[in-house]
Amino acid sequence: MPYLDILKAHNLVEGVVASIFIVVTYDVLRNTFKFNKSMSLLVGWFLTWILRKLSVNIYEFLNKYHGFTIPSVRLYI
Repeated sequence: MPYLDILKAHNLVEGVVASIFIVVTYDVLRNTFKFNKSMSLLVGWFLTWILRKLSVNIYEFLNKYHGFTIPSVRLYI
């Protein structure tokens, strides 16, 4: 049966990490370091981007050397 991959494992890892850490970095920068809103968003977005890329590399390492896999979200046609 043919299928279409809606979200692959890399997309899922990246999305979950981004959704968590954009809020965490914004909150830490605003409350701990007393940044204003604009600077918190700018620095928070950059840190979240780095963490997204790092998380995908960690997932690829775990997949390659330890067989850790996350199934894709598929739509069967």
